[in-house]
Amino acid sequence: MDRRLYIVNAVVLLTLALAYAAFWPHTTTIIALIELLVFGALCYFATGFRISISVGSWTLPWYSIYGIGTLALGGALPLLVMQMAGGGRLGPFYIVLLLILEIPMVVVGVKYLFGTHNTGIAAE
Repeated sequence: MDRRLYIVNAVVLLTLALAYAAFWPHTTTIIALIELLVFGALCYFATGFRISISVGSWTLPWYSIYGIGTLALGGALPLLVMQMAGGGRLGPFYIVLLLILEIPMVVVGVKYLFGTHNTGIAAE
């Protein structure tokens, strides 16, 4: 698998962020959700285009940048659940289900962040 396919994820996330910005009321929750989606998309773009990024004296490899983006999405999911639950659009079963399904996303994000996830994806 080519890591440049993460650019597709970035485009999907930016599309979702634009949809939320255009069609949802701008509450604090939605603004934070949009910011996390855009930040995750930027991390995925960086993953697709760069092998590493220098931040100060640190050099972050592509998989750490991907992990940061995945953790941003892990932070966006509870905000989405809060927004949907606040309007009465989700039942309690779905709220609990979505929050449980977030756990693997956060675990994978942490594993990528620290480089302990065996990706099998070539850097080039």
